[in-house]
This record gives sequence, structure tokens and C-alpha cells, in this order.
Amino acid sequence: MNLFIQRLSYLKILRPSDYCFFIGLYLINVYIRLIIAFGSFKTMTQWLGHSHKCYQLSSIISEEQMNISRRISLIIKMIEKSSPWHTKCLAQAILARTILGFYRIPYVAHLGATLHSNQKMTMKAHAWIKVGNRIVTGREGHRSFTIIGTFIDKSIIENITL
Repeated sequence: MNLFIQRLSYLKILRPSDYCFFIGLYLINVYIRLIIAFGSFKTMTQWLGHSHKCYQLSSIISEEQMNISRRISLIIKMIEKSSPWHTKCLAQAILARTILGFYRIPYVAHLGATLHSNQKMTMKAHAWIKVGNRIVTGREGHRSFTIIGTFIDKSIIENITL
């Protein structure tokens, strides 16, 4: 119990208006955790958005949308630190995508993979979400992964020219 209270101490840096936001995202995080545990990978990737090859893309956003995405990023970090379970990058990406969709903020989700040449040649995967040119979740270590999947918000599909 003390560990849980200690983890909740991170909430002191949130604004009072963000507490309801935090509680709502925390509950969505529980739901996402269940989907990751019991759902298929196809279901999870469909939740990220429309698959769009393996391009490194960015979306054009307003200053207000950038400020909201910063708040979302901060609150997701707080959820990760206060959860009794480890909220990995895929869960964070799905959580960010869900709330960005609620605010109608265009995003780009990337899935990446890399091979580690240790004794067993293990593969590691990573997920991150971009809003504009800023990474909202999954910033740590994303450059060491090769993009194997790009998912975009439906609102930017019609604006893409390649």
C-alpha cells in the first residue's frame, strides 16, 4: 500500500483541472491493459489508426493542439509512474492515440523493431506516437528502431501526398 501511495505522489505536479483527466485516462489504461493481455495484435494495430506503409511522417497541428498534446504526454507519464503494473510503450501509444482522437488532434503512430545480436539474436519492438514533430509517447530509444509500421489518424489521410 505504501508503494501505491508513493507512486501517487507524482500527481502533485498536475493542475487541479487535470485530475479528472488523469482518472479517466487511468481507467482507459486498465481497459487497454486487458486488450493487450487478451486481444490480438491485429486488434491493437487497428486501434492505432490506418496502416500507411513504413514512412516517417508528421502531421501539421496548431499551437493549441501542441499544448494539449504536451498535457497528454505529461499525464501518460504520470499514469506509467503511478500504475501498479508496468505500462509499456504499446499501451502508452494506444492510450495517447485514444485521447488524441477524442480531442481530434492528428497523430502518427510508429511501430519499430530491432535485432539484438546477443546469444539468441533477440528482436525488440517499440511503439511511439508523434503529434507534429514532437513525440508524445515512446521518445526514449525510438531512434534505435527501424520503422516497420506507420499508422495515421483518419483526419490526415486525405491530406497525404507521396
